[in-house]
Amino acid sequence: MNASLLAPLLFLAGDLTVIALLLHFMPTWTRSDIVFSVTVDPTFRTTETGRRIVQRYRIWLWIHTAAALAIAVAALRSQRPALFPVGVLYQIGGGFAAFLGARRRTLPHAVPTTTLRSAELAPRTDRFPGGLPAQFGPFALLGGAAAVLAARWSAIPERFPVHWNIEFQPDRWVMRSPQAVFGPLAVGVLVCCAVGVMAYAAFRLIPRTRLQPPLAAGEARYRRAVAIVLLASEYVVAAAFAWGALMPLRAELRSPGWVIIGGPLLGLAVVVLAVVGLVRARRASSGTSPETFAGGSAPAGDRTPDSCWKAGVFYFNPADPAIFLEKRFGLGYTLNFANLWSWVIMVAVLLVPLVASFLLLR
Repeated sequence: MNASLLAPLLFLAGDLTVIALLLHFMPTWTRSDIVFSVTVDPTFRTTETGRRIVQRYRIWLWIHTAAALAIAVAALRSQRPALFPVGVLYQIGGGFAAFLGARRRTLPHAVPTTTLRSAELAPRTDRFPGGLPAQFGPFALLGGAAAVLAARWSAIPERFPVHWNIEFQPDRWVMRSPQAVFGPLAVGVLVCCAVGVMAYAAFRLIPRTRLQPPLAAGEARYRRAVAIVLLASEYVVAAAFAWGALMPLRAELRSPGWVIIGGPLLGLAVVVLAVVGLVRARRASSGTSPETFAGGSAPAGDRTPDSCWKAGVFYFNPADPAIFLEKRFGLGYTLNFANLWSWVIMVAVLLVPLVASFLLLR
C-alpha cells in the first residue's frame, strides 16, 4: 500500500468508527416509550425481548461497518481512492437496514398511545439562545476574512489551487479574480443564513408534547440545546469558509495536509461535544410523567401516530399542521413531509447553497 494513502485510510476508519458508535448508542437516546420508532410500553426496552432486539441491531451494525472498512482498504490497495465514498455509503445503508430489521421485530410489541391531549394556553417566553448578537458572530468572521483579502489583494498569487486530492496534492487551480477569491465567503454567508433560519424556525415552531413538570422543563432544555448546536454549526461553517478563503495567502499552500486533516478533526470534536450535550438534554425530557399513563396506562409517546412514520424516519401526516417535530430515532428534529413549508425549507437549506456554489465557483 502506498504510504501516502495510510493517513487517508486512518482518517476514513476513524469516520466509520464514529458513525458506528453514534448508531450503536442511538437506540438509548429516544424516549422511554419509543423504541426503533415504535410506541411501546415504557418498560419494553428493559425486557429480555427488548434487549435481544437492540443487541441484534448492534451486531448487524458492526458487521456492516467492518464490511465498509474492507471496501475502503480494497479501494486503497487497488489504487482507486475515488471508491472511498462507497464504503461510507455502504455503512449508512447497512445501518439503515439494521434499523429496519429491528423496527420490524419491534412492531409486534406496539401499543396504542393515550387519547389524552394537552393544550398550551400561555405564550412562549423563552428566547433564542444568544439572541441577535450571537447570530452576528459567523457573519463577522466571514466579513473579517473578506476585509483581509481585500487589504492584501496583491499578495494573492495570480494562480492558486482550490482543491487537493487524497494524497494532498493540488489538482484544481483557478486564476485570481473577485469571483474566485470572495466566492467561498459568499457561499459561507448563504449557508449560515440557511442554517440560522432553520434553527430559529425549529426553536419557535416545535410543538410541545410535555406540559407537566419536570418533563416540560426538560423538553425546553432539549429544544434549547438543539438551537445551540445549530448556532455552533454556523460558527464552524463560517470558520471553515473563512480559513479556506484565506489559504491563498499562506506559505504552506502547496502542502496543506495538516490543514485538510486538522479541519475535519476540529469539526469532529465539535460533533462529539454537541452529541454529549444533546444526549444529556434528551435524557432530561425522555422519562415518564403522570400524563404518560393517563387513560388506562397508555404511553404518551411523542403524540404522533406510528402509521405516519414511513420506514420509521420520515414523518408524513397531512392532518398535522406542525412543520418540525422531534426525531423518533436519533437526535434533533425532522420535518413533516406532508407540509408544503417543509419542502420550502429544504430547498432553502440545501438547494440555495449548492446553486450559489455552482454559480460563484465555476
